[in-house]
Amino acid sequence: MTSDRFWVKAASRLVSATSITIAANVGVIIGIVFLAIEIRGNTIATEAASLQIAAELDQSFLLQIGSDEKVARLWQTYVNTPNVLTDEQRARAELLFAALVRRLESILLQYELGALSEDGWKARQRLFEGIANTPGYAVYRE
Repeated sequence: MTSDRFWVKAASRLVSATSITIAANVGVIIGIVFLAIEIRGNTIATEAASLQIAAELDQSFLLQIGSDEKVARLWQTYVNTPNVLTDEQRARAELLFAALVRRLESILLQYELGALSEDGWKARQRLFEGIANTPGYAVYRE
């Protein structure tokens, strides 16, 4: 009879230890799933913030050029035929061009670091490539 009680207690302890181990493992799995969901949410929030900043910079730049006829003409001339500008005009246009290039470099860096999705980058890649293929960019790179 004592032997039966011993085995019952031993089996009960084994079941109890196994239950605790299973519960702990389930807890770890739930914790890992929760962290994965949080990381995914943070990634989405970071990308949304990056896209918002890029959109605001796009809008600011376009308004700067589009709101003043002289600036728009200076921009178009610099992009297409920079060598016809005076030194003063060219210096002003290069400031605008540098601002655009820096913004595009920032967007590319965000993409390379994973803060911007491939779709977010592709939406601006055409602009980046278009600017890089202009006479103004060739002069800017000199």
